Amino acid sequence: MFVMNEIVMNRQRNKVYAGFLDIKKAYPSVWWNGLWFKLRQMGVDGHMWNAIRSLYGTCRSSVRVGGVAEDWYEDKVGLRQGCPLSPLLFALYINEMAEEVKKASCGVKLGQLEVSILMFADDVVLLSSSPEGLQKLLNIAHIYSGKWRFNFGTDAGKSEVVVFGGAPIRQKWLLGDIELKVAGEYQYLGMRMAEKGFMWKLARDDRVVKTKRSLWKAVAMGMGGKLLSIKAQCGLYNTFVRPVLEYGAEVHGAKAWEEAERVQRWAGRIILGLSRRVPNAVIQGELGWWSVKARHDLLRLVYFGRICEQSELVNKVYNQARITGTKHSWCHYTEELMGQLGFHSEWLLSNVGCGQQEWKQAVFARIQHREQYMWKYGMREKTTLVRYNRIKLRLKPERFLRHSRSSVKRLILLRAGAERLQVELGRHVGKRRSLRVCQLCDSGDVEDVFHYVGVCSALETVRSLMRADIYAMVNCHMACRLQYMNANERVDWILGSEPNWCEFGAYKWEILQRRILRALGDMKRLRQKL
Repeated sequence: MFVMNEIVMNRQRNKVYAGFLDIKKAYPSVWWNGLWFKLRQMGVDGHMWNAIRSLYGTCRSSVRVGGVAEDWYEDKVGLRQGCPLSPLLFALYINEMAEEVKKASCGVKLGQLEVSILMFADDVVLLSSSPEGLQKLLNIAHIYSGKWRFNFGTDAGKSEVVVFGGAPIRQKWLLGDIELKVAGEYQYLGMRMAEKGFMWKLARDDRVVKTKRSLWKAVAMGMGGKLLSIKAQCGLYNTFVRPVLEYGAEVHGAKAWEEAERVQRWAGRIILGLSRRVPNAVIQGELGWWSVKARHDLLRLVYFGRICEQSELVNKVYNQARITGTKHSWCHYTEELMGQLGFHSEWLLSNVGCGQQEWKQAVFARIQHREQYMWKYGMREKTTLVRYNRIKLRLKPERFLRHSRSSVKRLILLRAGAERLQVELGRHVGKRRSLRVCQLCDSGDVEDVFHYVGVCSALETVRSLMRADIYAMVNCHMACRLQYMNANERVDWILGSEPNWCEFGAYKWEILQRRILRALGDMKRLRQKL
């Protein structure tokens, strides 16, 4: 996808003639005797050749229809479905076609580099700078397919021709005796392409639709329910939803993508069971999620590290695109991004100077720092998040997410100032803040999070029990600190200021936090009763 995008974007007003071919039933159509012959030609013989051939010595199949299996029959052609060796064997089987196409020297020039064929699994793209050159390449591909007994699919949407830069008049291309359709657009590797290149806006819209579909599948599997822990639900999202959203992000993830951000926030609300009254910054902070744009930047720079280590076509196209690339090319935004993150020397040298894992960790740390700054900066102007901004110090998943979903939801609402207290209910109906007083006690104070958790006399019974649990668990040093805290600092401590568990051990903090969550639940039940 990267190579195709760079060729089209850097064609400099020249036409690029592309023949998109799809190998029909790629794995099931591989001719065994031809494969054994090719392996011999490539120097695979002896025990290795015999071992590979023995895998297909007694290969039988059966078709199951309506739960009933038909009779078994022996296979004479085709590779095993699901076998990890099958992709390599298929690549070796059709590799000679690429060599013959390159020998024709009819490809597209990208500086000093000529590209005439791109292959990924059963998708083949033939590239030429002239109509006659493309026809010559199509003839080579057709002859090779007939010689080695496989076919190209010629149905609509399978094998077509796209001319980037405008289609010529009355031009025909033949694959054998079949005329290929000249299409205005084509879906290549899941992304739409038209005469001007990849249609990223439409491709993104398709990604959003597919991501929502995957999200509902994850919901059907238990995401958003009470049976799975929040950690397990985040695992469902990372496994089934995020890969769909991030497909191809290494190439197209340059611009901000608000639709994808909405989908991710929606998924976060489903996982935590929170409504829209909870601010987006709280959803992002409690789960420790980056924005979709940040994830795309990470994938792009990790891919840059992989390109620098390669010596094949991708690296050659990248090096040429650095010289001839336009402001809309992949290299232009990558250079800007690396400059913003302080990787300017790595860009200039085209060398990350370390292994892939170390490079990924370095990029991760820089983007994490940027995301945390932007997240904290976004909360600075929001008066309802003053307490949350004070107690939530870092953009990372909270440790209390491992507890029950209902207690976690209750705690997050208090931390975000979104619990249905008088201060919040009155805000929605336009009541003056001084009139949003507590209905449980006679103090006349505004019922906000501080009053509810820290000082309301009607809830003192539950609060005293919680205080006793805290003093029974903490050490003497922490008990003294709690004694000298003012009421507001004590509320911050209860709602989960992050250094707490570090001060006297993670295990004891887990137990204490469970008791605090239980006490907050008792407070809410007592308030509802009163």
